[in-house]
Amino acid sequence: MAKQGSTRAHPWRLRRETYLRAAGRREDLVREGFENGGAATEWTVVQGGRRPSVQAPTPIRLILVSARKPERGQ
Repeated sequence: MAKQGSTRAHPWRLRRETYLRAAGRREDLVREGFENGGAATEWTVVQGGRRPSVQAPTPIRLILVSARKPERGQ
């Protein structure tokens, strides 16, 4: 049987929340879970289509040229 956790917040969490609210640090309140972030209102929509995240490498053509040996008899 799993242990049931306390539904009461720890005193330090209450002090932390009070401090963050008094200091006006909303980002920290959201990050630490005291407030809902409302991230849907802060989204930026960029117009565009889908692209693969990794682009296929461009084909590389290598030409190997061997050194000519001088012909004898000339």
